[in-house]
Amino acid sequence: MSSAYGVIGLALLVVAAMAMVQGAWMAITARRPPWVSSRRLAAGRERGFGMALIAMGLGAVLESASFIEIVAFSGLRFVGIGLFLVGGVLVFVALRPRPSQ
Repeated sequence: MSSAYGVIGLALLVVAAMAMVQGAWMAITARRPPWVSSRRLAAGRERGFGMALIAMGLGAVLESASFIEIVAFSGLRFVGIGLFLVGGVLVFVALRPRPSQ
């Protein structure tokens, strides 16, 4: 692979790490940051959305690490894609509307 893939992988790694930190903050404090729309994320769903961000961030970290030649191995990309998809399902669960009580 060329060195451009390494640079792209490193940039994606940084963005994914920031998403994991934001997700951990949301999961621990159960608060939403100002950039999250209150219309899309119902009250009480902050922890679930934070866990989804952690899963998607970890999947993106593994995916971006597969672009960096030093740490790349064959199954890393598949595990990263799987975790990213799990995070997507968790986002769907966190954002779906609650049934009326």
